[in-house]
Amino acid sequence: MHLPGFARDKGHLLRVALVVGLLLFLSGCKGLRVEQLAPEVRISAAELEQADLLGGRLRILLDLRNPNPFPLEASRYDYRLELAGVPVAAGESVAGLSLPAGGSQRLPLVVDFRWQQLADGLQAVLRNRKAPYALRGRMRIGPFDVPFSGSGELAF
Repeated sequence: MHLPGFARDKGHLLRVALVVGLLLFLSGCKGLRVEQLAPEVRISAAELEQADLLGGRLRILLDLRNPNPFPLEASRYDYRLELAGVPVAAGESVAGLSLPAGGSQRLPLVVDFRWQQLADGLQAVLRNRKAPYALRGRMRIGPFDVPFSGSGELAF
């Protein structure tokens, strides 16, 4: 049976079906928040590897933990590190990172800094032999840029 105008409406029906399908797909994903993907990160150790009159080099070990019941496969990540409220390092890696479900991984970072960068917070750091830190960044997991952050104190 041929319905008049049906061929003309096929494109419209296809568009409606695609929109309905997309809405159903997105409604199924509404419970998934990007924050649920975020790994936990903290600095487990920091060692002053080298120092001179101009600055130094810190070797930092990050502990990353995946709180999710599924693995996280990051194709790249970036980070920013502040010590005593002062930005001291930023970087990115395209090497990728794999965190097993419920698992953890240690990630080494080498950070070069200048004493001048730390001038504002340096007196408090030297007096207390501690430096508050804040670490922030993003991991590219599939199509998402997933933020992560951690903070604490480093003892020197």
